[in-house]
Formats: sequence, C-alpha cells, structure tokens
Amino acid sequence: MRTDRFTVTALAGATGLLLFVSQACAPLDYYNQDADLRLQQQQQQDRAAMQQRMQTMNQDSERISREIAAVRADLYAFQQSHRKLYEAIDELRQENHARGQEIERLRGLVASLESRANTSDTKWRSDMTEFERKLAQEHQKSINRLTTNLAEEMERSVSQMKQAAAAAAAASQKSAIQGEYTIKAGDTLLAIAQAFGVTVQAIKDANGLKSDVILVGQKLKIPAAR
Repeated sequence: MRTDRFTVTALAGATGLLLFVSQACAPLDYYNQDADLRLQQQQQQDRAAMQQRMQTMNQDSERISREIAAVRADLYAFQQSHRKLYEAIDELRQENHARGQEIERLRGLVASLESRANTSDTKWRSDMTEFERKLAQEHQKSINRLTTNLAEEMERSVSQMKQAAAAAAAASQKSAIQGEYTIKAGDTLLAIAQAFGVTVQAIKDANGLKSDVILVGQKLKIPAAR
C-alpha cells in the first residue's frame, strides 16, 4: 500500500512538472486568460481525480488487508482442525493396535483351550461317567433315607393318634361319671337313681352290676345325667 501511494505521488509530481514546463515553454508575447482558466480547471479536475483515485486505492488496500486477515484466520482454523484430525487418527491407530494385540491374545488363549480340551477329552468323559454314577448312588441313598424317615414319621404319628384317642376316651369316660356314692342302710338303686337324676340301668352299667342287689357300705359310681 505504501508503494502504491509513492507511485501516485510521483505521478502527480511528474504531471505538475510537465504542466510547469509547458507553461514555461509557451510563448510569452501575450497572456490568454481563458486558456489559463481552462488550464487551472483542468488541473483542479486532475487533482480531484487523482485524490479520488488515491482514496479508491486506499479503500481497496484496506479491503484487501481485511480479506488477507480473514484468510489468515481461516488458514489458522484449518490448521487447528487439521492438527486435531491427525491427533484423532493417531488415537484411532493406537486403539486399533491395542485391539489387534488383544485379539491375538484371545486367539492364542482359544487355541490353548482347544488343545487342552482335545488332549483331556477322554479323561473328561471318564470323570463325567464317574460323577453320574456317584450322583445316581447319592440319589438312591437320599430316596432310601426319605422313605425310612417317612415310615418312621408315619409310625410316630399313628402312635400319637392312638395315645390321643386313648386319652380322649379316658377323659370322656371320666367326664361321664358324676361322682361316687357310698350305700347306706335303706338305699335302693331306684332311690339313688332318682336322687342323682339318672336311670337304674345307667348306674348298673357304670358299676358292672348284674342285678339290683346292693350292700351297705358298697361304693357306686354315679354316671353323669343325660
């Protein structure tokens, strides 16, 4: 931009010098006012045009400077993006390399396991057969123990039920007796039965009597009234 200004200034100086020389070399025998006015107007127009041209050149120079700054900013942004892209690519390469190593390690492990499986297949089948045999034995033992325990439990339950039934029968028989009565002189089974509100046959059944004969001092069980 400074070079352009220097060029314009030099051109303006050269133009003025040529005008000065042309005026100096003109004939001096007479003075033409109209020509002088036209010359001054032309010079003013030339100077105005020169100033306009210089202003336009300055504006163009500023615009070009702004465009260059924008291009530089875009170039810097592009360089940053380019750098980040290379960093991402490098990370992906490293990750891919690590995954490749892991895959190779897993392949070696699988090959080792397959080799071991092939060499120990017979032993594994034998162990499985033995394990199934022992499992069947343990299963049969468990069934036998369960059957024995179930039989014992059923036997205990039946015994407890019998004991409970006997106790219930005894309690029922005991609750069927009102009490005990000692026979006195002049007592009869009918009078005793009427006194306790029971029948003669009930007294006889409770005491196992075959007849109506009773003795003084004899103790009779009196059944409960119904």
